[in-house]
Amino acid sequence: MEQNQKPVISIGMIFRDDIRSIGRCLKALQPLRDAVPCELVMADTGSVDGSRAVAEQYADVLIDFEWINDFSAARNAVVDECSGKWHLTIDTDEYLQPDSDFKQLTDFLESADIQKYNAATVVIRNYDTYEM
Repeated sequence: MEQNQKPVISIGMIFRDDIRSIGRCLKALQPLRDAVPCELVMADTGSVDGSRAVAEQYADVLIDFEWINDFSAARNAVVDECSGKWHLTIDTDEYLQPDSDFKQLTDFLESADIQKYNAATVVIRNYDTYEM
């Protein structure tokens, strides 16, 4: 994203000790970040497993948030740092599928009719194995 360009979408994420999945999640977001002006805002709630080092490679904004047993407080701290018109919250074990999710989301964000909307949803599919 160019320096003076406001993001269309802010992608918000909280994490702690998610080294197993954070890299895959952040790599899967890259096509979206390349397609539309985005910012990635992340909050580390106390990682000690190397997750923060991975996040540093991708995040536009990376904050520390002391864990207080409150997911909403951590997510709200991320939202407070966001500047995009739209906000997508994603967990480190969730991924955008390049064939369907990515195209639908970019089509929506690039639509001339986007000003008509003030909310949107993304369908989340839950699989019972890591390979799926």
